[in-house]
Amino acid sequence: MQKIESLLTDSAKTLSVPPEHLPISVERFFGEWKDLNKENERLKEELAHSIAYRLMKNSYELQTSRLLWN
Repeated sequence: MQKIESLLTDSAKTLSVPPEHLPISVERFFGEWKDLNKENERLKEELAHSIAYRLMKNSYELQTSRLLWN
């Protein structure tokens, strides 16, 4: 029992909450973590699309330009 109580106390200190608020705080932090991961994935996808679009645009501009050789 003492080991479990020690784990709860240490966990509560880590999250800066009283031990009785630990379950709700862990649930909230986990929910926020999941939301942030989803947002991170969405932003990565958006960035990849933006980079691909820019590369395609630059490629098209290169194909329509004339190159002069000396």
